Amino acid sequence: MKVKLLKCTPDPELLCAAAMMTSYKGEGTTKLLEKLNLEKARKTIRRIMGYGHYSAIEHATFTFSVEGVSRSLTHQLVRHRIASYCLDGDTIIYGEWPHITKKRGPTIDGFPRNCSAKKWKLRDLYYKWHYNRPARLALQRAAIRCFDEHDGLFVACSIQDVVYSGVRPVFKVELEDGKAIICSADHRFLTPKGWMTLREAVGLSVTANGVAYWKTLDNPIVVNGKTIHQDEEWLCHKYHVEGLSQEQMASLAGVTKHCIRKWIRKYGLQKPLGSWSMGKAPWNKGKHYSLGAPSFEHRLKLSLTKMGPHNPAWKGGVTREAVKIRRPILQLREYILRRDGYRCRLCGNIGGKLTLHHIVPIWVDKSLAQDHENICMLCKPCHNTVNGHELEYISILRPAIKISEEIKSSTDYAKRKRTTRLRPKLVKIKGITYLGERDTYDLIMKEPHHNFVANGIVVHNSQQSQRYVAYSTLEHYVTPRSILEKEEAKKIYDDTLMRISDGYQKLLNCNIPKEDARFILPNAAKTNILVTMNARELHHFFNLRCCERSQWEIRELATEMLKQAKGVAPALFENAGPSCVKLGYCPEGELKEPTCRIEEIKKRFQEL
Repeated sequence: MKVKLLKCTPDPELLCAAAMMTSYKGEGTTKLLEKLNLEKARKTIRRIMGYGHYSAIEHATFTFSVEGVSRSLTHQLVRHRIASYCLDGDTIIYGEWPHITKKRGPTIDGFPRNCSAKKWKLRDLYYKWHYNRPARLALQRAAIRCFDEHDGLFVACSIQDVVYSGVRPVFKVELEDGKAIICSADHRFLTPKGWMTLREAVGLSVTANGVAYWKTLDNPIVVNGKTIHQDEEWLCHKYHVEGLSQEQMASLAGVTKHCIRKWIRKYGLQKPLGSWSMGKAPWNKGKHYSLGAPSFEHRLKLSLTKMGPHNPAWKGGVTREAVKIRRPILQLREYILRRDGYRCRLCGNIGGKLTLHHIVPIWVDKSLAQDHENICMLCKPCHNTVNGHELEYISILRPAIKISEEIKSSTDYAKRKRTTRLRPKLVKIKGITYLGERDTYDLIMKEPHHNFVANGIVVHNSQQSQRYVAYSTLEHYVTPRSILEKEEAKKIYDDTLMRISDGYQKLLNCNIPKEDARFILPNAAKTNILVTMNARELHHFFNLRCCERSQWEIRELATEMLKQAKGVAPALFENAGPSCVKLGYCPEGELKEPTCRIEEIKKRFQEL
């Protein structure tokens, strides 16, 4: 592990002391900074922080480079949500409801061709995700627009979590095409040179009086482009250079062939009349046939093919077998109502019109039809939501159930989310304005795409992608000390990692995209991350992660970060460390480690 304090607010102690004095002094902050010296500033900080007031130290920020740590550690950091990879609450997130259509029509991979587009404010997403269970269940199925770096197109991905990142210094970034986004200086954007923070892309700095200035605006960033079936360049390349048919192009773009034909005609890209048939012979050339009256057997066969489930209009119907299966279930209704407390299992509401629902549908497994553990109560709105998507809700309604591989491989279960197919576009930054401090939020996206579209701009979380690392030797993995101390355990550990590495390389040799092949990589894989926190967040982080009960790797990281931060601003972090350093007792109570010695720990952190 390598930890380095890259940058911090100039004179952090003077700035925080001036912020503390502003609340009770009649002078402005600028004059206070001119009069303050380091000795007086540290005295003020010790006094104010001794009263338990920490808000003023949020003005000092510290940026650390963390290298050679496991992805297990970075997951803990992201879960903590203390680092400044964040956006303003009014940021618009783009997505679609794949299960809602504006009008009936054909589907692609089981999803409606005409999906319902949706925009959410990031702040609204946060409150829906954490304080509205039905809304959260719906958002888990939403297709959020993100960028596939391998295919170079915008695709859909699911939300893993929505987090509040605290109050941050933010900047308004305005682009030449009129788009704008409010974000922190360390939020990352996609540029031709790869992922770069706003600070790295433009050389961003802020003056003492709150004016943002930059070194260059030459680095364009990736934004939403044209829908691919409306892009003249894409149509021309696919139709004339690659020679794809209109049906093949429609499949790639997620639209109908008639839509492709319309835009080809609009741009005047039609091929010469008859060019499609050059060198091809009609399938019925030289063939002759005559129609006769169909036989009775043939007509009977045709009529039978349209009966029951074979009819396109079939909606299930009522069969003798269905009646036989469902009759005993009605006798279980009172028992299940009492068992579930007259409560809907999905939304938790009590009372109302409750209906019986088979968690694993009868058409999947008839043997579970009369199993009371497989039946639950749902209110009418929730039942309407689940209908047609039963397999997606199995793990939600009954988490303990093991879904068989047959169900997982079924077409309905493995539906792939789709979103409007767009090509990226590069746009230059027009200007940047410092807006002060605001509440900020962020999204955590599920694999494989760690990015999303915000205000029409592609943004990312600050963590190294595994796509660009080979992971071919043990040097690319972290080994815990507990395993290093036991020779047999280390051999098992190393053998397992090498088998995973071999499997990773074999997948790459099969032309599997790196972002898909890395699914098999373990948490032991090394990665690098850039972390920015303000002084108040650092105190909170040190309270939790310097504790003896925290995981060893993140405890070592926190201790090293505290040591370096203390070297720059000793007064700000004088009493920083595990909670027991400041409280004088262990707040963990009975969970306290038997080997934990508060006095020894307190002395060790005071001597850092």
